[in-house]
Amino acid sequence: MSSTSSPSSSRSTTPRPRQRELQLEPTPTPTSPIGAAAALHPDPAPLSPTFLGHRSSTYTLHSISEPAVDASPAVADTRLLAGSSRQASYGAIPPEDDELVVGRTPWHRRPLVQAAFKVALIFAVSGLILGGALWLALPRIKPEDRHLLHIPRNFEDLQGLNTLMKRYRKRTPFRIVICWMATYLFVQAFCVPGSMYLSILGGAMWGVPLTVPLVCLCVAFGSTLCYSLSAAFGPALLAVPKWRTRIEAFGDKVEAQRANLFSYMVILRISPVPHWLTNLVSPHVRIGVSLFWITSFVGAVPLAVIHATIGGGLEQMTSPDDFHLFSLKNLGLLTFAVLAALVPVLVRRLNPAAEGDALRVQDVAKRTAGDDRAV
Repeated sequence: MSSTSSPSSSRSTTPRPRQRELQLEPTPTPTSPIGAAAALHPDPAPLSPTFLGHRSSTYTLHSISEPAVDASPAVADTRLLAGSSRQASYGAIPPEDDELVVGRTPWHRRPLVQAAFKVALIFAVSGLILGGALWLALPRIKPEDRHLLHIPRNFEDLQGLNTLMKRYRKRTPFRIVICWMATYLFVQAFCVPGSMYLSILGGAMWGVPLTVPLVCLCVAFGSTLCYSLSAAFGPALLAVPKWRTRIEAFGDKVEAQRANLFSYMVILRISPVPHWLTNLVSPHVRIGVSLFWITSFVGAVPLAVIHATIGGGLEQMTSPDDFHLFSLKNLGLLTFAVLAALVPVLVRRLNPAAEGDALRVQDVAKRTAGDDRAV
């Protein structure tokens, strides 16, 4: 009895074999080139939405960058640009698009091509609207005179258009003014050559007192339209290194003249600097639209006076040499306009309090620029 043990007692007294706690060490796995590259080069942080740092416009959509594709397989799967959504934009490429990340970006998906297509579409639609407005507003023109109705490009075109307008401006003067202003806005908005001839034509039809304010209004509003187009689609053009370098250089000049920006912009309008270049660059160097409009209006006054005065004697002219654009009278007028634009600068220099305010404004602008660049 004593020697016999129950199954339960034998189960309790029999020692259980201990389970060994195995600590498995990781077995080395062959590292692929892609994995090695991912470990050495983690995914980059999303790009900043500002493209030119402190000189970026508030109208700029996003940063622009072409994906730099490396042909080596070690970085073939590295995410190049991070995008928040699949919505089309100029600043981000969706990371889940393998076609864009791996391999070369298709030409029709490049920001510059997309922006050029949109601008061309806007240009075509605006041209159709302008043509329809002219067709509805102008009186019926004889078939033999229709070849004269176009934007003047030379002296002969200007003479022919002036002869054509003489037949209709007395019968429908208001319609002629509307058509002339619509054409001027189109020329300014899309940087089409011919604004000087339109100003001369206005002087020939209405004289200096009426033509000068009309020209200044058209220059201000038309340049603002060009400013807006550049603000919306210009970032794609800034992806080109050549343009980016030029705009950065111009932005440095603007920052140096931040305290005297009004005078600086007015002088740019008077000087021989191409106005279309100023229109395209201004939204990307922190020049506000209100200041841009005012300086465009004021800066257009001297040239409008000169062109309208030339138009007053257009019927007696026989060649472009009769314009006398660089006469002593015209050069004196331009010099006087430049000196008048420099009056605010001279007042600040002579007034220590105003000069101190200007220096503080420039210092604040520099600090703000430094903060934006750091971000």
